[in-house]
Amino acid sequence: MLWQALWGPRYSIDAIYGLVATRWVFRQYSNQIGLIGNGKKLDLIKRLTENSKYREYIGTDFFTDYIDIPEKGAADKPLELAAKIGEQLKSSKAKVFLVGAGHAKTALLPYLRTYSDAVFIDVGVGIDALAGCVCQERPYFGDWVNFRFKDYNYGEIDQMDYNYPGWDKSKYKTVMLD
Repeated sequence: MLWQALWGPRYSIDAIYGLVATRWVFRQYSNQIGLIGNGKKLDLIKRLTENSKYREYIGTDFFTDYIDIPEKGAADKPLELAAKIGEQLKSSKAKVFLVGAGHAKTALLPYLRTYSDAVFIDVGVGIDALAGCVCQERPYFGDWVNFRFKDYNYGEIDQMDYNYPGWDKSKYKTVMLD
């Protein structure tokens, strides 16, 4: 096919989400994964990794890096953002980076390879899953367990699926942590 000749093979995005949803990537690259995404979600993931139940569930003890990108306007100046991220990548020991960057990924990802030999995987809403706020109506996250804190105001973060009509977190598999 013409598109294969021009752009190479195509993969279903569901397969990429499946790397996080099945937790395969964490077992395969345990303690060798960095995260790039929204700072508030990354802070929440950092806090969650302090809990042994969460670490056991996802299959890794820690993430090597937490690289914050702006929630809004991340694609406005991709070269500047790539350079800022690149400085952090130079000292990283991560073999894999899971990226949740929205539309900014299109402009950003090609530049990140100039700073690191790590593999960059756009996991999109997978970052939300790691932060405990993924909509389990998504078929690939139907069995996911959201780990959440009782004392955290989840209204302060941009939850990708919050306005989805099927969002009913009361019926989702959730582990509440102190």
